[in-house]
Amino acid sequence: MKRFIPLIVVLTLLVALVGLAGQPASASNEGKPELDANLQSGAASWVGDFYNNPYFFEPKALSANTGVIAFNWGTNAPASGMSADGFSVRWGATPTFAAGTYRFYILADDEIAITLDFSNTIVNTLNAAQPGVTLTRDVTLTAGGHHIQVDYRENGTNAFVYLTWANVASNPTGPNFPAASSGTSNYGGTPTTPGTGGNSAVVSTNTLNVRSGPGTQFGVLAKIVRGEVVTLLGRDTNGTWAKVRLAGGLEGWVSTALILPNIAISSLPDLSGTVTTPTTPPVTGNSATVSTSRLNVRQGPGTSFRVNTFVVRGTVLQMLGRTADNLWVLVQLSGGQQGWVSSAYLIPNVPIGNLPITSGPVSSVPTATPITPTTNVWYGEFFNNNSLAAPVVYTRSDSAIAYNWGAGSPAGNIGTDNFSARFTSDVYFAAGTYRFTVVADDGVRFFLDNAYAGIDTFTVTQPGVTLTIDIAIAAGYHRLQLDYREYTSDAFLYFSWVKIS
Repeated sequence: MKRFIPLIVVLTLLVALVGLAGQPASASNEGKPELDANLQSGAASWVGDFYNNPYFFEPKALSANTGVIAFNWGTNAPASGMSADGFSVRWGATPTFAAGTYRFYILADDEIAITLDFSNTIVNTLNAAQPGVTLTRDVTLTAGGHHIQVDYRENGTNAFVYLTWANVASNPTGPNFPAASSGTSNYGGTPTTPGTGGNSAVVSTNTLNVRSGPGTQFGVLAKIVRGEVVTLLGRDTNGTWAKVRLAGGLEGWVSTALILPNIAISSLPDLSGTVTTPTTPPVTGNSATVSTSRLNVRQGPGTSFRVNTFVVRGTVLQMLGRTADNLWVLVQLSGGQQGWVSSAYLIPNVPIGNLPITSGPVSSVPTATPITPTTNVWYGEFFNNNSLAAPVVYTRSDSAIAYNWGAGSPAGNIGTDNFSARFTSDVYFAAGTYRFTVVADDGVRFFLDNAYAGIDTFTVTQPGVTLTIDIAIAAGYHRLQLDYREYTSDAFLYFSWVKIS
């Protein structure tokens, strides 16, 4: 028998080399993983929904079935009609497992979240990408079917995503990813384009005003939120405003800069001639409308200046001047009080650059270390639905986010289940690294300075869990926002932070 050993070794090496030759190289080479077909997880029946935006917002670009999640699109788009960058995909399947502990292997460029049985998120790099890094998680599963949801987001340059698993008892030596596809299906499924209900568009901003006519001088009929789908009816002459119909039947006008249409706006009929002049005359002079839920009015043009007061969304301010970089605007409130506000949260009726550059009035120069407020003021907006969809039905201000509604409701006009809320506050931080902690039942999403800040279970619910994120913060005031979603049963939300370095 000894004379056959060299031949067996040679044949084994040849088989291994042939297998590797057809696979991508090292995971460090833009995430092209080393593959070994000996430990496949087995095919599942995955259904994938592809979105031509990074937020999984309807409408879908297409849906496709696949046997395995193993795709390498490189710098290309997944399918015709989709962008090569800024898209997202959500897959779901319910494979059957024998009882045991399984090691999941995940590799993606850019971001990915894996959720088991709708509640246990074992990996979440959404808004904290780890491109080209193979992640592993060990999970103990009972015998039977377990639902797996895979959320993938592509930001730019290369795009790939791989998922597989193996029973730890088999001593896996993975990752053992299947061979990749460059399309939308990995076993010949036929993509289908979902119906969009005719000419439609998706809201691409957090909150969008629906007005009675094509211009900011028209009254606000309703507010809609990011991801909401509207039917396109027409446009104004220059295509900067579109007439839309909401899901409930209300018709109005929205800015085309804040929607993602499924057709060219120019192809819609010009309905400018059907607009009735508003009974309330347009605001004259240099004015602006506040576009955020709560806007601080400060003593000077910068976040280091004290806050005099605040105004809410929809407030009209008289614009008096600006800073040279157009980032801050000197305004006058209806009562005559003056102060500075960030231009990022204004909808002006004239270009900011048309205002005179001015440096005053400034009642005091900020000290090197501004006084930290003894309490924070959180402005809360509550919605009688679990998607932050307008209208706001209840508001309140509190010094902290610490609520336990149990099986009850936040207010009489809100249901005990399926409600949502948005909390905002401007908080002064000394420079350092802070640990933010959220305890919530059910979903929550955290923003810092209007950007996702690494905690997001808003659509991938983790009830009754504690979530933390460490963030380095520069000295000054920073905008904090927490979005909350309640599904069923108990409802509670706690948010806090501590300086760790």
